[in-house]
Amino acid sequence: MPKETSQPYYVPLYPNYNLPRNEENSKLASCEPISGRLTETSTGDPVSDFVADRLRIIEATIRQVVDEIAERERLHGEVVEAIDKDELIQKERLFQAAPHGTAVFTVGDPRRRAAIESELAALQKERRREDVASWSDIGSLRKELRELLAEYRQEMRRRRIIQQ
Repeated sequence: MPKETSQPYYVPLYPNYNLPRNEENSKLASCEPISGRLTETSTGDPVSDFVADRLRIIEATIRQVVDEIAERERLHGEVVEAIDKDELIQKERLFQAAPHGTAVFTVGDPRRRAAIESELAALQKERRREDVASWSDIGSLRKELRELLAEYRQEMRRRRIIQQ
């Protein structure tokens, strides 16, 4: 049987998954990289080959989920950035419509100002909605990742037992 080297099987694309393991981060410990690389060779034993194949499938699924999490976080950043740009444009229009304060020389149409303020409120509401939707989406992917990592660890234990 070929000698295995101890290397991480994947490098996370998103830096948040490279977390230290300690008591304070116990909730996040399941997001650490998995050590141990599987070999592609057949051992001739159908049970160990089956476990090795399952491990490879789980590894590929874990990589896919990590990639999806990174992609969703990137998309969330782009959407929030676009909302921020729209907010800045509306704030600029608001400042041009009438200066702030109680001065008697405040110029501008109050209906126009109210329309701009309602547009700003709508953008802020959209941002909150996007934050919640992103949190929910990424949270479900992280849950799936934790489940896959637990399944991977179980398969690794089975593999060690079979090899002994």
